[in-house]
Amino acid sequence: MQVSAAPSTTTPTTTPRPTTDATTRSHVVRAGDTLWGLARAYGTDVDALRARNPQLASIPDTALPVGLQLDVGPAPATTTATTAATTTTATTARAPADAAAVQQSRQSAQAADAAARARVADVPGTKLEALVQRGQLLRQGAKGAEVVDLQRFLGMKTIEQDGEFGPRTESALRAFQRQQGLADDGVVGGATMTALKKAGSASSDAHNLEMRIATGNPIQQGESGSHVRGMQRLLGMGPAGQTGVFGPTTRAAVEDAQRRLLGMTPASPGWGGMGPLTYRALKDAADVRQTSSSTAVAGAPASQLRVLAQRDATSCGLTSVAMVTNAWNKSLGTGKAPITDRTLRAEQPGDADLRAAMSRHLPPGVTHYDRDWPRGARSFGDIDAQLAKSNPVIVGLGRPFTASGFGHIFVLSKKNSDGSYEMFDPNGGVRKNVSRQALETAGEHREGSFYMVAERR
Repeated sequence: MQVSAAPSTTTPTTTPRPTTDATTRSHVVRAGDTLWGLARAYGTDVDALRARNPQLASIPDTALPVGLQLDVGPAPATTTATTAATTTTATTARAPADAAAVQQSRQSAQAADAAARARVADVPGTKLEALVQRGQLLRQGAKGAEVVDLQRFLGMKTIEQDGEFGPRTESALRAFQRQQGLADDGVVGGATMTALKKAGSASSDAHNLEMRIATGNPIQQGESGSHVRGMQRLLGMGPAGQTGVFGPTTRAAVEDAQRRLLGMTPASPGWGGMGPLTYRALKDAADVRQTSSSTAVAGAPASQLRVLAQRDATSCGLTSVAMVTNAWNKSLGTGKAPITDRTLRAEQPGDADLRAAMSRHLPPGVTHYDRDWPRGARSFGDIDAQLAKSNPVIVGLGRPFTASGFGHIFVLSKKNSDGSYEMFDPNGGVRKNVSRQALETAGEHREGSFYMVAERR
């Protein structure tokens, strides 16, 4: 049966358009967030998130800086007509059907929003934070997602992120609390949670800076983002200066570091920008700030060792001398700024005299000596005795420790309970263990195998 409408005055119809929430949704990045995870949670995709957030241009999908606010786009849309079609009289059968369709559409949108919120609540880090915000404490014996969050914050290995708050997790937490100057009670409360979030943010900034430097493109004035904030922190700028924006103040700090650490001038290539060379120099000298607040331990220089990376294939000896003299000056509280192989190379270009370098930079009251240590006659008696007194030992041996073919110089810091030795290796700036057998059988250094020790008179 055909139903006709009564004549009426009409207004032109227009194409229906989606309606959205009054404001675009935003998300504040939490520890453990990834770009693909947020895209899934908010019903969008990674490319769309990057298009909406230009600050993500140089940030990897899995290294989002904690605290960064992101535009995640509008909520799922429902479609309605933009104008009234007419003032016609509809059939009594059609009106309920239209109302039911609109209601179903609204319910679907609400369900989609609820699902998105639920997925965001599962982002790593949020459960622990929510627990602490409720005034609860997390301690040994706890199990669940909150513990996994804690284990991730503490940087524990994936295999150790088992959701059980046992002795290993408590030990890692206590160590973190001591590092942050907190009471090492092994319990997560408000102060510890704040420190965990802050450390997570700093770690993300440093990672983003390292990733950007790895591209080989210098960071220039005018850039902004997490990588710039990491650069500002590395430059030693205070909290007020860590804005994430590379402006004139940050450029002045970069130029000062280049002038002080690298001897650069305004005519030098790369002046005023943060490239790999400037970054490496700042990393090498970072212990000026990082160890300034630690308590000096008189007579225990090995505990103050900080690993440095050599700048070229021939500076392993200079780097080793820098590590040892820095440790002695720190342990005795002389206030002398740490040095690097570049410092020593500038003092004596060409072949380095390690004895002279040690003499120039050891603090008053500390002397040094060196001994030949040829293969086949390598006694560990003196070395073990010095390490037992916490005196680091510089060692020069042959090829097994380097690809250069003429030997390598490094620092031994202590003897382990299994008979191996802790080694501070300038080749890559790493700290690792080396067996006694490897030391005994290593080939000869170009200048003969030897060891060098500094000790108090």
